[in-house]
Amino acid sequence: MLFSPFTFYGQEYRSSISSNEVKVGDLFTLTYSIIGSGRFPEVIDSDKVFPAVLLSSDSLKNNSKESLVEIVKVTDTLLNNGDTVSAVRSFNLMVWDSCALSLVGFKYSYEGLSFQFPPCFINVSYYDSEENVPIKDIKEYFNDWKPSRDVHSKNTNYWPYLIGFLFLLAAVFVFVWLRIRAQKRGVYFQKTLQEMTLDQIEFLRREELWKKDHLKQHFVRFSHILRSYLTDRFELSFLDKTTEQSKLILEGLSMDRDLKENILELLNSADMVKFADSSIDDVYIAVLFDQLITIVNKTSPIPEES
Repeated sequence: MLFSPFTFYGQEYRSSISSNEVKVGDLFTLTYSIIGSGRFPEVIDSDKVFPAVLLSSDSLKNNSKESLVEIVKVTDTLLNNGDTVSAVRSFNLMVWDSCALSLVGFKYSYEGLSFQFPPCFINVSYYDSEENVPIKDIKEYFNDWKPSRDVHSKNTNYWPYLIGFLFLLAAVFVFVWLRIRAQKRGVYFQKTLQEMTLDQIEFLRREELWKKDHLKQHFVRFSHILRSYLTDRFELSFLDKTTEQSKLILEGLSMDRDLKENILELLNSADMVKFADSSIDDVYIAVLFDQLITIVNKTSPIPEES
């Protein structure tokens, strides 16, 4: 009980005013300073008007002080002067009638104790009227003042940051998932050499060039399809080789003897028709197509089951 007052008054509380004499509607500043404190104490009772005691009045009746002193702006400042730290709160105030006031201010709470800053006294008067000069209207300023939030407040709202982080995380997850899915779909829809070759054969069959007097062109493309397939399948070039050279390459491949003979027969048939001006019936051409399809299917690797 004896030492508690010294604990409370260990910090110095000051109040100051920019001017003791102001005019009605003029802006003036009231400053509260706490020397030796790193933050301003919590306000107990806050309002849009500044608490004041009416000492005398020229026009107000019943000593009413409601909405007499308006708070225009409130700012907080932390001053570091060497080893001394001071918390400063400045009120920009405005009085709307001629009177004398005691600006008692709000009540504050510090370490469970309630206190007020020392009051400041001010005298407010009207502007002197001048002859033949009309009285100018006073411009009103409105401000919804709210006590500034303490930076050390325990009620800091982190929800916007958390929601933003979760949204960013979800966006990254969706992007990665769509990219992986697109890559899988690309692999899934990629055709094998066997499928592409069979598509080329079917396209050549539907063109029916032999019926349009383009028999040589037909067998040139027929031979090219077979040689291109063998080149890509066994990684040995058949495109720039003659039929005899192709026979030597086939001898070196580990392939069934009947398949090798079928391939040579197709190559010889294509060469004979490419350089002859004879007509061939549809049955023979269909047989050659069937043989080509059989060679492609039998020499293609068996696809692995996924």
